[in-house]
Amino acid sequence: MAAKTANPELTAEDAAKHLEHLPTFLTTEEVATLLRVNPSTVCRWRLTGNGPKVTWLSAKIPRYQKADVLNWVRQLVS
Repeated sequence: MAAKTANPELTAEDAAKHLEHLPTFLTTEEVATLLRVNPSTVCRWRLTGNGPKVTWLSAKIPRYQKADVLNWVRQLVS
């Protein structure tokens, strides 16, 4: 059975539609800016488990899904 390969006829518009479904990842600095806190505060929240859910792209690259940050804020204010 042959492995599927990428469709060479995939248009830029089709590719853009696929990308729309990917989560938006934010850096620590972007989360800090969004929440108007210091990046070290976001790092402290991450280390203590009190902040928004973190996704590790590698051992040294933490990222936050925008939806997770928004859900975390909603839980804080409810």
